[in-house]
Amino acid sequence: PENSGLDNGMYVRQSIANLLATAFANLTQRQIEVFVEGLFNYNDDLEKFRNHVRDFLIQTKEFAGDNADLYLDETEHDIEQKKQKEKEMARAIPGMVKPSEMEEDE
Repeated sequence: PENSGLDNGMYVRQSIANLLATAFANLTQRQIEVFVEGLFNYNDDLEKFRNHVRDFLIQTKEFAGDNADLYLDETEHDIEQKKQKEKEMARAIPGMVKPSEMEEDE
């Protein structure tokens, strides 16, 4: 085969780049190379990896539809923080929190 001289990592990178080049003809070879390298470089940092994939999806301009799943973790975190803040505010006002709810939280 033509790729017999490549190690496994390079072969996988090249295969992914070829698939992406075929699927996204509107991207340059350099954009695809940067994306593929980022997949491997950021695989141990979820936040950087997620941002890298988001950036790629924006670059493709092929990504249409509901992208709420891309921001699901952040949305859940924001909701949890808001609930916690509301609980703290309610605890600051005597009588706002039922005694049964106070026991659950503490």
